[in-house]
Amino acid sequence: MFKIAKINGLTGERKDLDFEEFVFPAGEVSVKLNAGDYAYREINLPNTIIARIQNSDDLFKLALIKDAIVRFDKNPVNLFLPYVPYARQDRICDSGEAFSIAALARFIASLGFNQITIVDPHSHVTPAVFEALNVKLNIITQLDLLNKFTNFIPVLMKSTMVSPDAGANKKTADVAGWLQQPSFIRADKLRDLSNGKIKEIAIYADDLNGKDVVIVDDLCEFGGTFLGLTTELRKKNCGKVVLFVTHGVFGGQDKSVVFETVKKLIVNGINAIYTTNSYHGDLGMFPADLNVLDLEKRFFDKI
Repeated sequence: MFKIAKINGLTGERKDLDFEEFVFPAGEVSVKLNAGDYAYREINLPNTIIARIQNSDDLFKLALIKDAIVRFDKNPVNLFLPYVPYARQDRICDSGEAFSIAALARFIASLGFNQITIVDPHSHVTPAVFEALNVKLNIITQLDLLNKFTNFIPVLMKSTMVSPDAGANKKTADVAGWLQQPSFIRADKLRDLSNGKIKEIAIYADDLNGKDVVIVDDLCEFGGTFLGLTTELRKKNCGKVVLFVTHGVFGGQDKSVVFETVKKLIVNGINAIYTTNSYHGDLGMFPADLNVLDLEKRFFDKI
């Protein structure tokens, strides 16, 4: 999903620019700007491509949109890439594998954007591979998001933070520190390396005495980790279980799958979910238990 906009970071004024996407019979994707819209070229503001990359075709569409804009408009082109694909493939685990996030960074850097803004990268590797390519990079952190998620802050203040695994400990510690909470609950998960399924989840806490908890992580695909963690937290006598994930993928592009994934999480013990529209531009059709922060409305000054 793509948008092209002129955004005034000082006033918040925004003008969306028209374009169309299409596919040739042989399968090649293509884009075309509205060449009749001459007026916007005279607005002395950068063009911003808002790119929600959901498949590999989208990556080439991004290249085409960038190429079309620079042929049509002399102003710089920025990229807002809220969800960075391949960010979890940030290491080589086996001989013969590609270093996917590095390959992605080289591709995007080759497009020559004026600056790139990303949201809550999975690990330090993502900014590192971009910065190694001399890309001007802005990062919206998880704490930046929580500062803007005003209706979520009261929930955080009365809850104990839970880190779902070792990889999330640093971010969860940062959230707990921001809330001036002295500690958080750690958990670990053991996977079967032959199939990737979770074999066991351990929670390092005693009786929670009805205390509400917030699970904090960067990404939810199908939510198996969070369902397993919720089951174990219930055994520890927790109160409400709330899930915060920056990137709510929830099964991918198919909205019916997304609906079923969210429903499964809610039905199986998670009382509320907080996320952003980093991957899905529109999650408004979903129930009140799903609370979505609109990144474009909240971060004009960044993108």
